[in-house]
Formats: sequence, C-alpha cells, structure tokens
Amino acid sequence: MEFVVGVAVLFSPNMITFTILRFLLGTSNMGLFILGSVIGAEFLGPSKRVIGVMGMQMGFAIGYMMLALVAFLIRKWRIIQFVLCAPVVFFFLLMPIVPESPRWLMSQGKYNKAEKIIRKAAKVNGKKVPEPLFDEEDIKHGSEKLKEQPTVIDLFKTPNLRRNTINLMWNWFVNSIVYYGLSLNTGDLGGNEFISFFISGVVEVPAVIYAFFAIEWFGRRPNLAGTEILAGIACFATIVIRKYMFYPVLRKFVSYVPTLTSLLITLE
Repeated sequence: MEFVVGVAVLFSPNMITFTILRFLLGTSNMGLFILGSVIGAEFLGPSKRVIGVMGMQMGFAIGYMMLALVAFLIRKWRIIQFVLCAPVVFFFLLMPIVPESPRWLMSQGKYNKAEKIIRKAAKVNGKKVPEPLFDEEDIKHGSEKLKEQPTVIDLFKTPNLRRNTINLMWNWFVNSIVYYGLSLNTGDLGGNEFISFFISGVVEVPAVIYAFFAIEWFGRRPNLAGTEILAGIACFATIVIRKYMFYPVLRKFVSYVPTLTSLLITLE
C-alpha cells in the first residue's frame, strides 16, 4: 500500500488529492513501522530486547539523516517522493526470507508452523529445544484461547490494564507532539535548512546510545519520567535561551529519549 500510494502522490492533480494521498501514505508508513517493531520484538528474548529495539531506532536516525542528503541533492519534490518510496519495493524481496512471528502463529492455533520456525531459529543460534515442543495440554489451552480473540476493548476491562493502557496512550500523545514539533521546526537551529535538518537527525544517534545504557542502568520508569521532566523544562526554557545554537540540539536530544523508552515499554 505504501508504494502504491507513494507513487500515486506523484500524479496528484490538485492540493486536495495530494493531501488525501499524503494522509494515506502516512497511515501506511506508520503501520509498517509498528509491524516491523512488533515482529522484531517478538523474535527477541527479554535480555536482547533493549538492544534490538534501539538498533531499529538507530536505523530510523540514519534514515532521518539520509533524507536531508536526498533533499539537498534533489530539489524537485516529485523526484524526491519517488526516491523515498522506491526502496519499499525491497520489502517484497524480504517476504521469503523473514519468517512469520511464532507468537502470532501460536495465537492462531498454527503450532506446526510455529514449531518449524522456532526449531530453525534454535539451530541457527546453537540452542536446543525440548521434544516435543508443544504437548497436548499446550495445544488444548491454545485452542480454548483461540475461541476468544482479544479486542481493543480488552485493554480497558481490568483496572490495572486500563491504567497502564491510558498511561501509555497519554505518553505517546505527549511524546509525539514534542518530538514531531521539534523535528518539523528544524529552522529553529538557524542557518542552512538542509544542514539544520541533518543535525536534527544526528542528535538522535547519541540519544539512542544514551537510551540503551540508561534504560538498563536506571530502569524503564525512572528513565521515562526523568527525561520527560527534563524535556518539559527544556521546552519552557526555550523562551529564555533559544538564541544559543547548541540549545535546540540539546532540547531535541532530551525530548527523543522518552519516545524511545515509550516504544520499548509498549512492545514489552
């Protein structure tokens, strides 16, 4: 969908069509991001989840910087649009290589397919799996759960789950506003707009590295709450010290860490 809509944007005859197609493009792009994050986290064990998620976000930062380079070299928006959506074609080449999530297969009652993938992964990693991997009790229990497919409403049924869901939704709301507000306002750095945008992407690299170590050392909740408070202070302090070029860079750094932490907590 992303590739089709991305190409369709090139032929937009008017602003209304362009806006609608860009909306659909953003929707499909975010869906792709979420699916990639979920399937990546599902293949990782708890001990490797932090480095895996931060590794994915490092790729996001590199793509951010590459966008500045592409826009600098190509000044026509239609060509930029095509160059940006063309790499999506390579995702089709990954379909025979990237296996389906065993967790999802198990949730659908497809234990035989899940077992094949798990055994292949164990063989690659030099690990042993029990024989049999799934006994009759596991399959029976899975069949019972299959009859009751979860829905979004289930996130609000119990007090604890409802509190955590609302908490995460609020965190994503706040972090998204701050992150995209700062990212789309790179002109605040002053100077050349392409260099400013590139610097905004560069800042995310040390932010990812910091988040990796901080999450492991300080834990999820202290790191999330602490950096959100610092980000809020940094945004308010802009009124006073925005004239210093280093400050918007520092503000972006502090504001990006809560987004990374929220992503990890949500996936877990």
